[in-house]
Amino acid sequence: MSIARKALVGVLWSSGSNYISQAIGVLAQAVLGRLILAQEYGLFATANSIIQFVFILSAFSFNISVIQSVEERDRLYSTAFVLNIALCVVSLVMTGVAVIGYSLFRALTATEVTVIFALAVANILNLLGQHFDAILQRNLEFRKISVIALLMNTVNPLLAVALAFSGAGVWSMVAGQIAAGVVFLGGSSIMAGWKVSVSFSRETAAWFLRLGWRYLGSRSLEVVYTELDRIVIKRMNSYEQVGIYDRANLAARYPSRVVNPAINSVALPLYAKVKTESRMLSEAYALVNFFLLRILLPLALVFLLVPDLFMQAVFGGRWLPAGPVLRVLALYAVLYPVSENLKVLFYALGEPGVVAKIRFIQIVVYVPCLVALVSLHGIVGAAWALVVGITAMTVAFLLRTRRTVSFQPMKTVGVPLLFAALTAVVFLLVPRPHIGHPIPALLFAAMEIFLIFCIWEMIFERKIVREKFRFVRDTLKRKEPVGDRPLRGSAEEGR
Repeated sequence: MSIARKALVGVLWSSGSNYISQAIGVLAQAVLGRLILAQEYGLFATANSIIQFVFILSAFSFNISVIQSVEERDRLYSTAFVLNIALCVVSLVMTGVAVIGYSLFRALTATEVTVIFALAVANILNLLGQHFDAILQRNLEFRKISVIALLMNTVNPLLAVALAFSGAGVWSMVAGQIAAGVVFLGGSSIMAGWKVSVSFSRETAAWFLRLGWRYLGSRSLEVVYTELDRIVIKRMNSYEQVGIYDRANLAARYPSRVVNPAINSVALPLYAKVKTESRMLSEAYALVNFFLLRILLPLALVFLLVPDLFMQAVFGGRWLPAGPVLRVLALYAVLYPVSENLKVLFYALGEPGVVAKIRFIQIVVYVPCLVALVSLHGIVGAAWALVVGITAMTVAFLLRTRRTVSFQPMKTVGVPLLFAALTAVVFLLVPRPHIGHPIPALLFAAMEIFLIFCIWEMIFERKIVREKFRFVRDTLKRKEPVGDRPLRGSAEEGR
């Protein structure tokens, strides 16, 4: 199967399984939001943020290096596996150190300590599972990746809901995370077909570590951006305020959950495959970006125009205080996945240093804004700080990307933004019938937003949309070229 065909088939499989799991996840969150208290969500979110800081060393990204490697290396897979095991041991020790350090500032309850260690176990399972998932990605086994993701994303919410009904509270979410890790590790290890080995090559390990140091800076800064807000909010407020903010943040990430599986499982290996061909790389980026923005913008408009209705319909009436936070995060809902696509582009090009530099710019802008705005405006201020940080990062990425790939900023970004603005104006001007129940009211409003946006697309970009879909259709029909073979770890290692 050709690389382009594999990529598009991968998009279909990834998107299909992702939509199913996301539907299950949304339904599960709707139930959990009515069963679990805001302070329990806040405890879970804060503990998870602490664990993400602890597991910063996993940013050595041995698994990304496995995907990126284009030449034969001695004992590539087994060396990466040994290094991942070492990371797990170090991270578990660091969890204990973090608990002791955190308790010096505030006495921790037994529940808080246990939740932190339980989430550490879940992260260890996920880290080991990523090793086998990287083997699948390197060989473009998108169907298998999609099946595993579907199982993992189904087990987590279903178990959490079942335990929440029994009154487990925060433990229902913790158990869901651990179960997902077990499924991910078990499924990936079976489907990768790689026989576990602890054979070790010092030369290959040195190569991993050289690349890993470059990824570490970027990942460390990323954790600061994505996790520091919960800790700062908890320091200045309560677990309840953390929980309210976390639910709005979760909602704002729903669009990224729709597209991120395709970005991470398809775009990353695709960019890595064509990185030496400038024209093909530009075409791949343009195609991904075209569909990305046209999926994200209508979803973000829902958050911008009817945030209170969204929170009430999805999570329940008790979460109405999160509505103003979600409205602020509407722009973040678009820019976060866009920046993720740009990030994996540079990872695929073997330039994590570029990502680290741009992350540094983001953090320099973000951290002062976060502390100042949370102290002045609470959780709404934290949302504004996120928006400022992601905007700075996206602008810096786009400026740097123009040196690598060819694209037209106005056509790529300006046109869909114009359609989004026109959609918002029409939505606000057109009167709508009053619908008493929040769920049908949200569905009606969302359908209206998507319909208006699609009308603008059909009026002004009908020919371009037709060409994009024709390219997808023709690529799917293309025959497999001779010599297209799956990649392997080394001459000694098979699947």
